[in-house]
Amino acid sequence: SRALPGFDACIMTEFSQLCDTAQGIARRAGEFVRKGYFAAKEVSHKSGVVDLVTETDKQCEEFIFNELRRVFPKHKFVGEESTSEDELTDEPTWIVDPIDGTTNFVHKMDYTCISIGFTRNCEPCVGVVYNPIRDVMYCAYRGGGAFKNGRPIIASGVKDLDKALVSTNIGSNRSQKKLDADFAQLRELSDCNVQSIRMQGSAALQLCSVAEGSTDCFFEDGIHIWDIAAGVVIVREAGAYALSMYSEEPLDITKRAILATSTTKLAETMRGILVKHRVR
Repeated sequence: SRALPGFDACIMTEFSQLCDTAQGIARRAGEFVRKGYFAAKEVSHKSGVVDLVTETDKQCEEFIFNELRRVFPKHKFVGEESTSEDELTDEPTWIVDPIDGTTNFVHKMDYTCISIGFTRNCEPCVGVVYNPIRDVMYCAYRGGGAFKNGRPIIASGVKDLDKALVSTNIGSNRSQKKLDADFAQLRELSDCNVQSIRMQGSAALQLCSVAEGSTDCFFEDGIHIWDIAAGVVIVREAGAYALSMYSEEPLDITKRAILATSTTKLAETMRGILVKHRVR
């Protein structure tokens, strides 16, 4: 990853303040999500019939951006419902997914969250992930550790695939090539006696699960920066690894593929399987 010039106590203090501000905004935005969760929903589609969006997504993102702009008027902003991820630059930038797990939200499945990440030099520095239905807050900033509802969390340390609980998702790309690759990966993982595979439908929360040690690996090809910008910080600050899915190059959050693991040994094993079945 790119080094942050002057990364010292002053920078950490700044990140801590950014993290506190984002948590407060996430909690207030959670009121929109809780209200919409139990109400009748107006659902529309974005890239296809399985890529859902609701009025709550749009209202929540607008609220979060307005609150952030009021405090940080010179910062840049990228959001799932309003901004292209191609607009990410080296400038201080907030990356927001107002509802990660919209399909879960639509179906009243409470595995859904607000994700607020902050980047500098395109590198994730602050992450807040809040599940307002369960009232669970994950947060982290670079050098400050990772926390769940104010208590420190740490990754599992699992090294071996046959001791690992793995999670992933089948995304909105349902082309035959993509599905063949996805299921080939799942088949080989099963053949290697991975303990089990989960598909929970919220990448941000699945990254937090790796951070807190309730799962040992998460991977997904086709992911967006607003799905992972916050979770990457939480994973790393919990002692786990957020990596490129198909190479040993440093993770580029704009490349739409991620591998998060409890240890580098598990990452090596996982990558060896995933690369074989990559969509070409």
